Amino acid sequence: MYLYENKDKAKEYAQKQLDLAGQKGLKKELAQGYNDMGLVAYRQSQFLVALDWYQKSLQIRETRKDEYGMASSWSKIGVCYAEIGDYPHALEAQLKALPLFEKIKNTAAVALTLSNLCANYVWLKQWDQLEKTADKSLKLSTEIQDSAGIASSLSYLATAYGRKGRFTKACELERQVLAIYTNRKDTVLMLAAMNNLAFDLGEDGKVLDCRNMYSEALELAKVIWQTPDIIQLSTNLASEELDLGRIAEAEELLNEAKFLSTKENLPEHLPQIYRTFGDLYLAKGQTKQAAKAFNDAATLQDSLFSEKVALQYSNLQTAYDIAKKEKEKELLQKDNELKENQLWRQRWLFFSLGLGLISILIWLFFKNQQKLLKMKQQQETDRHEIQEQLAKDILDAEEKERSRIARELHDGIGQQLVAAHLNLASLEVSNADQNELLANTRSLVEDSLSEVRSVSHIMLSNALLRSGLAGAVRDFVQKIKQNLRIHLEINGLDQRMDSTTELVLFRIVQELMGNIIKHAQATEVFIQLSRESGELLLCVEDNGVGFDSTNQKSGGVGLRNIQNRVAYLHGSVEIDSQPGRGCSVVVKVATVLRSA
Repeated sequence: MYLYENKDKAKEYAQKQLDLAGQKGLKKELAQGYNDMGLVAYRQSQFLVALDWYQKSLQIRETRKDEYGMASSWSKIGVCYAEIGDYPHALEAQLKALPLFEKIKNTAAVALTLSNLCANYVWLKQWDQLEKTADKSLKLSTEIQDSAGIASSLSYLATAYGRKGRFTKACELERQVLAIYTNRKDTVLMLAAMNNLAFDLGEDGKVLDCRNMYSEALELAKVIWQTPDIIQLSTNLASEELDLGRIAEAEELLNEAKFLSTKENLPEHLPQIYRTFGDLYLAKGQTKQAAKAFNDAATLQDSLFSEKVALQYSNLQTAYDIAKKEKEKELLQKDNELKENQLWRQRWLFFSLGLGLISILIWLFFKNQQKLLKMKQQQETDRHEIQEQLAKDILDAEEKERSRIARELHDGIGQQLVAAHLNLASLEVSNADQNELLANTRSLVEDSLSEVRSVSHIMLSNALLRSGLAGAVRDFVQKIKQNLRIHLEINGLDQRMDSTTELVLFRIVQELMGNIIKHAQATEVFIQLSRESGELLLCVEDNGVGFDSTNQKSGGVGLRNIQNRVAYLHGSVEIDSQPGRGCSVVVKVATVLRSA
């Protein structure tokens, strides 16, 4: 009961159970005590600690030949290994748990273990094993009439078939997945299934079916998405219409996408729209118009990544400065009015004194002081609200720009790299040296494409929306491909915080890791995220070259950005660093849990 309601109380009772079992030599209860301590540690995201407790429990259960207990321990050990990214050991543990659960005929546990195995096979890219295990999971889920399990198993099977080039079979399975989610009226998973199905239909050469599925996805997107998503899907659907020779339909979609981009002031979509217009003009035999469209796309692309981006940041800062000056002017005016009012009140008091109305003088004096105090308090409140709103506007503008640049990387440079890679793949040369040069060039393009996609995903922080701050930080750390040993410890983040707090803290982690990679020359980083008694603590420490933290100029723009973000959350930040002794940054903020 306390495991989900009060972790400290749960840990206290588990420790008491452990102590009593040890004193009385009760092996079965001792193993259960180790297991319960592992459960508490796992709930606190202390996966290495939980792993140690589960292994101790397993040792006792093996000596007692407790088959259910052994299977349960192996399953939990596998989950802990998966949480820390050690998928080979996670797979090994689940494979030891599976036959034990099958032997004792625990159907629910077998189904869960098969699902865990499928997840590990995906991470390890073992598609044959994924297919076999997902098929077995499907049969079991069908037997116990678990619709969610059936959909999950079909999705895993479709992944295996798609990875092995069997797109026709993948399409068939994905249609079944879509039917299940449609029946459950889960629009988010429906859209995901439709996108997967449309992609595999295109890979399978079924251009018309692909077009129809994209069309359905567009209609659904118009219900649950924003305008940028409608523009993107309209452009993609136009490409499919061109492949089918439906030039008029493609042109109508492109005109609609261009109209929405212009109307809503979303120029970042225009390069792809112009490129698709170029394909359309080529299909119509209008080579001059096609050349102009491609040139417009390239010109706008370059503009969006240079002058316009710089100008937008400059305009943002200018607008901030102007608004700040206006507010300061307004506050100064209030100060002057306050002084004038105070002078008038003083004259009135002196006049009252002249008339001998001492009692009235005292009453007016205290009344005046009370009013002045209220006005000053209101003035301070207004100033605080103004500063907080300006800070929020800056943060919102940053996130919008990150999303825009990430989409541009993916849809602009990413698409150009794909085209370059395809063009290189079509070249054939007879000279061996030239063949080697061509292969190296293709490899460089592939690496660049992978890097662009990685940067795009990091900037959009989809993991933050999907699994919260803890999941996003864990996903971000796992994707860092530097020669760094990163130790990550997360405690007490089992509940979601409000979205603004999660976003700001995630950007602080990104900023700190970016500074370490660029400047610290570190080999090891320790990251701790913990929440207790309504306060969240973030600690990031490295063993790099360090800097003089007492010198305000040595911290750079990155640390000033972090200080501004923490100030926005009304938190505190401590930076401790000396040359040659690494750097430690500690952030503390009060947290608000997300409402249900």
